[in-house]
Amino acid sequence: MALPELPMSPTKIGKIITEQLCLEKPLSARRVNETLVKNGLQIAERVTNAKGKTKLQYTLTEKGERYGQLQIDTAQSSTKTVYVVRWFESVISLIIDEFKD
Repeated sequence: MALPELPMSPTKIGKIITEQLCLEKPLSARRVNETLVKNGLQIAERVTNAKGKTKLQYTLTEKGERYGQLQIDTAQSSTKTVYVVRWFESVISLIIDEFKD
């Protein structure tokens, strides 16, 4: 029986792609997220918190639901519950060509 894929963050995906392509500089989570948006896997939306600070919040598209899932997490700055997108390793094969020079 195959083990289910463990979902991972854009940071982890960036590290894996960096290793696979032997890139000089590690890929940032921001660059991975931008590529996921560009490929129609997620949508970026600007949201403002109670303190007036704006940040990007990502949601899966219908296409992205095959390669990722929403997970419950705790916000970094408080004990508030937030939803974050986490990706399965299978998404790497869809976006890796974007990072080849």
